[in-house]
Amino acid sequence: MNPAASLCLIVGFLALFCFYAWVGLRLNAPAAADESTRRFATIDGLRGFLALTVFVHHAFCTRIWYLQGVWGADGNRVILQAGWEPVTLFFFITGFLFWTKLRREPRLAFLPHLRSRLLRLGPAYWAAIAVLLLVVAVRTGGTVDVPVSALLRSFGEWIFFTIPGRPDINGLANTRDIIANVPWTLALEWMFYLLVPLVGWFASGVFRTGLFLGLAYVALQLLMTDYAILLLPGPVRTLGLQTAYHLTRTFAGGILVAALLPWLQARLVRLNLKHPGFSAVSLGGVLGVLLFADPVYAFRQSVPLLIPFALIVLGNDWFGILSSAPSQFLGRISYSLYLLHGLVLHLVFLVVNRFFPVPTIATPVYWLLIAALGAIVIMAAARW
Repeated sequence: MNPAASLCLIVGFLALFCFYAWVGLRLNAPAAADESTRRFATIDGLRGFLALTVFVHHAFCTRIWYLQGVWGADGNRVILQAGWEPVTLFFFITGFLFWTKLRREPRLAFLPHLRSRLLRLGPAYWAAIAVLLLVVAVRTGGTVDVPVSALLRSFGEWIFFTIPGRPDINGLANTRDIIANVPWTLALEWMFYLLVPLVGWFASGVFRTGLFLGLAYVALQLLMTDYAILLLPGPVRTLGLQTAYHLTRTFAGGILVAALLPWLQARLVRLNLKHPGFSAVSLGGVLGVLLFADPVYAFRQSVPLLIPFALIVLGNDWFGILSSAPSQFLGRISYSLYLLHGLVLHLVFLVVNRFFPVPTIATPVYWLLIAALGAIVIMAAARW
């Protein structure tokens, strides 16, 4: 599939899923409340599209897994980027929102902050993990195939947002693929959340923000030294490396925009940032990265996204799309969309494969099935 066809596939599915959301809102009037007046409503509208783009990416990976026995995008750079770019922007959003909060409240109380994050993220995540464990139990025949201590340890690692790791459960190879391996991003989000109450001093200005990111870069370099290898346990060093790396490559994008926001607002106050020209720049920048940038978590992907993301933060809504009721609805359920889509893909095709081997399903029929599954995922996420 060439890049243009891949882009058309992604955009076509996003339009279809937005139509599903519109139909759902029409059928369920109380849920149709317009939240476009919220301070960062455009960010809320963006979230849903990011989660659904990851869904399309994983739908492609699922087909490749059944065809070739490997989890991946079969060298399709655009489809691969459809998984990497949304995650980068998700980390931008997290960095931006919490750095903005620290600017207002530098001395953030640790325990209330932790409790609010657990209440926000815990229930849906643990429900998804319960489904994951049930699938593992069914696929392993309800028997215990590893030592009980190893089984309990693997449970614990998954329950704690996979911060300690994402091990196979009960000897089932590639357990993480059941949920499309999405919890790896939650582990990094949690590392950032734990850091937030400790770094409020750095959020009070552009210089201090730059100092914080500089220190994160220094920490990354130190963690790469032989001394770190000798002094730190392997899992601790790996988690530290991943956290420091993403602090300086992905979270940093949102942090920088948050630090520059007062300066940008003061100088752009007379501009109508909802003008179609700004929408073309913002949306075009995001699509340009999808088409042409390397699918890597690095400066060469994050830097081109800074201007499109800053415009969204400042209120640009992509020709009215991001502030529309369907986009706001999809944004509200984006976390559940992100958690559930992998489980739905795994379970549905596990059943389908028993009756109609997935490798024999024609490509158009496969994508028609994905179109139907999109409605199921959206409905499930809305009630999750």
